Amino acid sequence: MKSDVAGFTGFLRHLAYLPEPNSVAQALVKGPLYDFGVRSLDIWMESEANDLIRIGRFGSIRDDNRIYDRVSLAFETPLTLSFHEGRTTTVGLANIVKEYPALTVDQEFWDGVFRANGDGDLVQVPLFLQGAAIGVFTFLTNQDNVWSAEKFTILDSVAAALTLWATHPSSGVLRTLRTSQHNGMSLSPRQVEILLLVREGKTNAAIAARLGYSASTVKQELQRVMTRFNVHTRSDAVSIVTDLKLLPATEAIEVNA
Repeated sequence: MKSDVAGFTGFLRHLAYLPEPNSVAQALVKGPLYDFGVRSLDIWMESEANDLIRIGRFGSIRDDNRIYDRVSLAFETPLTLSFHEGRTTTVGLANIVKEYPALTVDQEFWDGVFRANGDGDLVQVPLFLQGAAIGVFTFLTNQDNVWSAEKFTILDSVAAALTLWATHPSSGVLRTLRTSQHNGMSLSPRQVEILLLVREGKTNAAIAARLGYSASTVKQELQRVMTRFNVHTRSDAVSIVTDLKLLPATEAIEVNA
């Protein structure tokens, strides 16, 4: 297998130059994972906001794949399961929404992925540093794979190499995380505090006065949430993000002076 020696050796040489994340993703697909039939690959790292941010990608399962640029670790997906449980997971595209009901919020998206790729597998591999998960790399295959012990060994080796690259101070990954402003399956701190007050029955004007924002800012933030989750009312927005575990059950709101 090309994945065995030549591809992995070339990949390690590439990492030694501390390339940018998209280049790393491409090198993975064309190197160690060449025989896996990879259609697209993403590299994710944990941020300080308790979510996973996509820092690198090669290929795309759909043009609107940017809806998953950021995923809350409270959101139940194959990605977050792999991170929390610290193990490599595989799921067939035909069953992904059935196995992860939270993804029904994007049913149309996943139906489109299945139509485009057939019954491939979505694979998630965690990255570890000193025994703790710090990220995940994921890829989509467009062919049937037999997930042998040999293939899992290759994935573990790739994950170890990615961890060394991602945590190197000159790789730029940590800087990317600090400056990232991705949209995705998550909420900003401002959206959380606004939605918590909506849940208490506050009007937009009351929320603005309570938090020290303008009424237009409150309205714009709520509109962003409603657009992202395809709902039309404030109460529906609160309901869906609560169901998806993106909104805390209870949380104290600090009043701006």
